[in-house]
Amino acid sequence: MNCKFFSKTESFYKTLHTSLLGAKKQITLIYFAYDAGIWSEKFNQVLIEKHSQGCKVRIMVDKFGSITENIPNTLESRKMLNSLAEKGIEVVLFGSNSGFGHTLHIKICAIDDGLLLCGGSNIADHYLKWRDVNFSLKGKFGNKFHKIYDYLLLQTSQGSELDKKRIIKIEQEISINHPNVYINREEDFNQTRVAVLDLIKQSKKKLRIITWYFFPDDEIQDALIDCASRGVKIEIINSFNNRVPITNLVGTISKQKLRKQNIDIFDWKKDYLHTKLYWNDQNDILMGSANLDYLSLNKSYEVLIKINDRKIIQQIDHYFDQLISEIND
Repeated sequence: MNCKFFSKTESFYKTLHTSLLGAKKQITLIYFAYDAGIWSEKFNQVLIEKHSQGCKVRIMVDKFGSITENIPNTLESRKMLNSLAEKGIEVVLFGSNSGFGHTLHIKICAIDDGLLLCGGSNIADHYLKWRDVNFSLKGKFGNKFHKIYDYLLLQTSQGSELDKKRIIKIEQEISINHPNVYINREEDFNQTRVAVLDLIKQSKKKLRIITWYFFPDDEIQDALIDCASRGVKIEIINSFNNRVPITNLVGTISKQKLRKQNIDIFDWKKDYLHTKLYWNDQNDILMGSANLDYLSLNKSYEVLIKINDRKIIQQIDHYFDQLISEIND
């Protein structure tokens, strides 16, 4: 498997655009928000062309995200999605049966059987002004990542016994082969939480985390404290600037508690740092959509993908060190 790291959203969007142009059989996009703008128009032109060529194109967008990501642009974005549907592209506005807070927060694009693009960025022009990271993964994946779409689609209906059997079957298909995929679902919203806990516990010397929101539950706090007590150097960067400022107040007590245990927590205050990334000295990396907060790890539909890659560790360590340098300036 080959992995590429993008520290600039514009570079990632360019790669996504090129990758879409190269699609032959199937394109699956799953995003919290797909906002009308310059880049979505570029992507849409390719999607329409690929659909006309017989490529299977599917888009899933969260209902809540399609409204809240860019409220003044909501009607234009909905019009854009409706236009894609009218041209024959399968478009689903995701709404969970599980109630408020269970949003589709995933951001992935799967192309054919060998390419996945994932990370923190939704499709919206304003992400070019934010700090974020994304990845591309190349390998022999089959329908592994396309199946996530089918899996989520079943979560939007009440479900019959047949649907439950299909869910189990799809879970098995998603879980086989590398990379490891952790996906929150209606009956078990803590798969990403389990992945984060495991990565923390498996750290031996170093653990680093970058998160947009920060208010971990008690079990994760205890795991971090235990990790630090074993001599693991833990460093966390949290975006102090975000779209829900009250989260900083909620996370203040946790930060104070963890800092007393020699855990370094840095507040990024320059701009929006939308990154969600976890890695340790064992070269294990968790990339995807889940922040280190209660909603991401207990209620939202999220995906975290685990890989082990020394070269990518070196790159994200460099990215982390650059952020720390800017914080200290």
